[in-house]
Amino acid sequence: MTEHLENGQNFLLDGNLDAARAAFITALEEEPENMGARYGLARVQALSGETEEALAGYLEAIAAEPQARGLAWYAELKMLGEDIGDAAERIEQAFELDPDIAEPYLLGAELAIRAKDYDRADSLLRKGVRRGAEIGAAHVFSLYQRWVTQLVENDEAAKASEVSGRAADFFGSDVSLMLLAAKAAETAGHKEAALERYRDSLGKLPQGPLRIEVLEKIATLV
Repeated sequence: MTEHLENGQNFLLDGNLDAARAAFITALEEEPENMGARYGLARVQALSGETEEALAGYLEAIAAEPQARGLAWYAELKMLGEDIGDAAERIEQAFELDPDIAEPYLLGAELAIRAKDYDRADSLLRKGVRRGAEIGAAHVFSLYQRWVTQLVENDEAAKASEVSGRAADFFGSDVSLMLLAAKAAETAGHKEAALERYRDSLGKLPQGPLRIEVLEKIATLV
């Protein structure tokens, strides 16, 4: 890895897009075939709202040197443009190249939720965690929250309770998922399950307004 490529990647991780752009451009000037820098520059362009330039850059890099994370980044942009077919194809390619990074699992789950294929979304998130992919708790909660909300809005509260309960059991350390499961169970009329979830969450909640709210919920359900 060249110095400028490494600098660009570090700047990108820090959110310093201007410095990352400059470093990637310098790396490409020194080595035009450096596809790591090409992917990096395309990522900067995507994050800067330069969608067409980013897509062109990704395609150039993918054609020369397919990389799983680059394919996932490209798929993410295509999803924003509602080109679901191309996005799904690129996500599958990313899985084939590297099944141990987080992005394909998250994007695949996102596509599955859009298609209302909730079992696949659940399966992808679980599989990603089991394989050791670095899937952050915030991403997991965001996806399950949207999923459960859709189910409740579609009058499928019982399914919402089941799904969020499984998620809370699997990702047991996340109090946000525990509370999501409790609320879904309450909405579905599953009083005992809701009580159990609310009580379990108390062990992870510090003193404060949210803990008081949960205690009040428990009191109304008892």
